[in-house]
Amino acid sequence: MRNISKYRFSSIFDLSNRISNDEIHAQLKNYGYLLVKDKRIDWKANEEYFDLMEEYFQKRAMQLEQTGKVDDCFPQYKYQIGMGYENIGKPNYDKESLKSMIDQPILIDRDPKWKYFWPYRYDGQYNPPQWVPKDFPNFERIMNLWQIQLLRTTESVLEILSLAFKEEKDFFYNNMNKATHLLSPIGCDLQKHSINTRFSGYHYDLNFITVHTKSRFPGLFVWLPNGKRVELRIPEQTVLLQPGKLFELMTGGVYKAGYHEAFLTEEAKRESIKLNKRWRVTSTLFSMLNDDTILQPLEYFKEFSNSKQVPISVRDQFQKELNKLSYV
Repeated sequence: MRNISKYRFSSIFDLSNRISNDEIHAQLKNYGYLLVKDKRIDWKANEEYFDLMEEYFQKRAMQLEQTGKVDDCFPQYKYQIGMGYENIGKPNYDKESLKSMIDQPILIDRDPKWKYFWPYRYDGQYNPPQWVPKDFPNFERIMNLWQIQLLRTTESVLEILSLAFKEEKDFFYNNMNKATHLLSPIGCDLQKHSINTRFSGYHYDLNFITVHTKSRFPGLFVWLPNGKRVELRIPEQTVLLQPGKLFELMTGGVYKAGYHEAFLTEEAKRESIKLNKRWRVTSTLFSMLNDDTILQPLEYFKEFSNSKQVPISVRDQFQKELNKLSYV
């Protein structure tokens, strides 16, 4: 573990080394996220993924500008597969959370971002299948290759978390080995929008843990557990893991779902023009738990938690969250 720069307010854990339970708890308590190094990752696959999605978002944006329509959209699935284009979704947040934020967010009504949801598996019953854009023959290969690597890192981190939470090493793995994880690149048009645009407004994620690697442009801001908003710059070849709502429910609210936003900074705008690159693409994986997992505080957290939550399945919780979302 080593200290890093002023932007990240954090430490990096190397998965090749032993990481103590105390270090994990201190990191989650003080910062609300984890940064890890995993030497198994093929970072060329990350670059190939970025190239693919920059080209994809550019092509679909041009299609929308020219025809008013966009391929690969599935509103019947609430855009949980395929394309979701700009301004169709609203940021998801609890109004109660605003009371604990020292740095109050500027709330927006709609997200001017693009996204693509690529599910890890299809169970034929609850989850929609993958959708491969017809004009991108390498899409499936590139997306699957990068998604599998992020999942492998996530599974290793969850082994550490299982032990830190006084469960068996494979506890979280056994509760996510049938889940539909989502690789979800977010596309932000840096040249269309003005500085200070919020592409993703103040929000938390619905899933268990959200996984990121460094984007080619800055713009990620997070709210720390103390309510302060900071710019989070992920180091090169490093993986960020941030708790989602399911994580909060499993820990009885001891560790909250992380609030964050994507913001167009002056630096990102300047670099976009200099490099003649229009899109800020994220490398984002939404890791999930199995649909039948019951969400309730783990035994370890019961003495620390004042949660009065009623046990609920992941399937029902996720449906409840989706019903709150608003799409045009």
